[in-house]
Amino acid sequence: MKKLVFVLLALSVFLSSCEKEETPAVVLPSSYNFENVNISGQALRINMLSEIATELGKGKTQVLSYTRLINMYSNTGNEFTDAALNSSGKQLRDKTFATDITFFESMFQAAADNSTSFNVSVTGNGTAGVATSIFDATKKYLVDTNGVEYAQIIQKGLMGAIFYYRIAEEYTTKDKLDPANNVTVVPGEGTAMQHYWDEAFGYFGVPTILTVANYDSLNTAKALKFYGTYASKGKSVGTIENTLKAFIKGRDAINRKDYTTRDAAAAEIRKNLELINACAFISYMNQSKAAIGDYAIRCHTLSEGFGFLRALKYNSERKISQTDYNTVEANFYRNGNLSTYHISTTDINNMIDKISTVYGLDAVKAAL
Repeated sequence: MKKLVFVLLALSVFLSSCEKEETPAVVLPSSYNFENVNISGQALRINMLSEIATELGKGKTQVLSYTRLINMYSNTGNEFTDAALNSSGKQLRDKTFATDITFFESMFQAAADNSTSFNVSVTGNGTAGVATSIFDATKKYLVDTNGVEYAQIIQKGLMGAIFYYRIAEEYTTKDKLDPANNVTVVPGEGTAMQHYWDEAFGYFGVPTILTVANYDSLNTAKALKFYGTYASKGKSVGTIENTLKAFIKGRDAINRKDYTTRDAAAAEIRKNLELINACAFISYMNQSKAAIGDYAIRCHTLSEGFGFLRALKYNSERKISQTDYNTVEANFYRNGNLSTYHISTTDINNMIDKISTVYGLDAVKAAL
């Protein structure tokens, strides 16, 4: 009996000591500066969109070539000024949300057609040409007869249709990640699973050295691109730190083969990028409302906002219902044509309220 008591006591002590051995807390790095990260393909495509945006901007002073624009989109004909882009083997067209490729090609055509009016000054709808802000003569925008600025719709639209879409619907999904090898490390690129996750991070448009603390300085230095910059639109609701942390948490989890944490981080990324789009949309609606009497600024900001609105489509987990999305989008069409000039302050307020309600932004919507 004494032996039995001794054995039971020893076992109790052993189990008690085991219970006290807690799993060490995971300490995440402050930046995405992991080993074997290769986001060169995403950097190339981001630079391609930057060059396309620059080319579209020339429409304010010269006629644009549709052929050149469409060649830049598909990377044919050596149209980029950066030779590295021409020879990269990468393009934007084949990464675009497939059913919207035709839409963007029509936008390129419309931009080229509209640029033939670059030497016409406009102050209101009905005439295509360059609209100049009544408050700041340096702000000039090429618009069509309905006040549409195609340069902004293409730029902001492709951000969503390529960068956001590829993050949300490809590189952070279980369908892409689960079958991927996470054992064999390719020097400079990591495992296949690590690389897919890194590609998602690459489309965020920030360098691997980004931290929450240095965000503003990197943004000022123009080291952030596209979504990296627009993350600041939701700064008040944590989009900068939450998106960055989720990318870091997911990569760390993949390194540790903790796929439950990886998938939770992926869901956070998709949620926060969707929130960035929603915040950016409201921000531009606020700007257009404030400048409702300035035709140039109103057309410009409404066109930008429309691009971010379209981005909300590219996430199958999106919070907004199709009905609510259709309700907001309908404001940007008149007689079947894309239009901004007809949108009133009431229309803008209704759109802000709808998006704000869906995304829980009522408390901050006026300050976005």
